[in-house]
Amino acid sequence: MSNRFTEKAEKALNNSAHIAESLGHTYIGSEQVLLSIANESDSAAALILSKNGVNYEKLINTVKEYSGIGTKSVLSPKDMTPRCRRIVENSYRISVRYGALNIGTEHILLSIMEEKDSIAMKILALTGIDTVNINDQLITLLRTAEKHFENPKLKVLEYGLVEDVVESIVDETNLTVGVQYYP
Repeated sequence: MSNRFTEKAEKALNNSAHIAESLGHTYIGSEQVLLSIANESDSAAALILSKNGVNYEKLINTVKEYSGIGTKSVLSPKDMTPRCRRIVENSYRISVRYGALNIGTEHILLSIMEEKDSIAMKILALTGIDTVNINDQLITLLRTAEKHFENPKLKVLEYGLVEDVVESIVDETNLTVGVQYYP
């Protein structure tokens, strides 16, 4: 499954370990994955988070208050919590469900959204973020992409222009074009 991650998704997962280390946590959990996605500047998931008022600084301050900080640690993928591992595994199933060629940050974020009792969801709730709206926008984005795979005659946007699609989803929730996530 690891070779199915997009470059941005793989980077987000790797950076979640670095974030956990810098916070002095002894595990990699859903909150570090959420932080890593929010810290990306140009992934589909980061754009949806940003358009909904989620930013890295707000999240990291809430994580520090909720989980605390410790002495810098050294972590590896085996230090992922069982829930975090389940989120990553479920992101694969979500990508398959929507007909994606690879697992992107949007699949990982939707998987986090499906783990209602995760620390990441508690962090979002503590910051007052409307998670239902984010969830709906992610599903709309993925359904739009799925339509492209079903009907290749739809106009395809390059991944670099996904911000326009995300803005359209966030602002109007009414799309008529497909998105190609992966070249």
